[in-house]
Parts: sequence; C-alpha cells; structure tokens
Amino acid sequence: MGLIGIFLALVGGFMIIGFIAAICNKPDEETEEPPRVVISQQVPSVFDTFKKKK
Repeated sequence: MGLIGIFLALVGGFMIIGFIAAICNKPDEETEEPPRVVISQQVPSVFDTFKKKK
C-alpha cells in the first residue's frame, strides 16, 4: 500500500507542477502570429485516379 501511495503522490505532484508551468508560460495571444501553411504540390483527386484506368 505504501508503494501505491508514493506513486500517487508523485503523479499528483508532477501534475500540479505541470499545471503551474503551463499557466505561467502562457504566451500573449495578441503577439502570436498564425502559423503559415505552404502547399508545394497539388494533391491528385481520388476520383481522377479511377477515371484514368479505362
């Protein structure tokens, strides 16, 4: 029973530390730029593949 208690205390401690770190390191929403998505190739349609098999 002692081993289970130590395990639960460690898990709870790490969860508390993780929550505090996540709250403190929250970036400002105003300064954050949206990620850029670059599409380099056009993806062929699945229907075009079946049409070419005549």
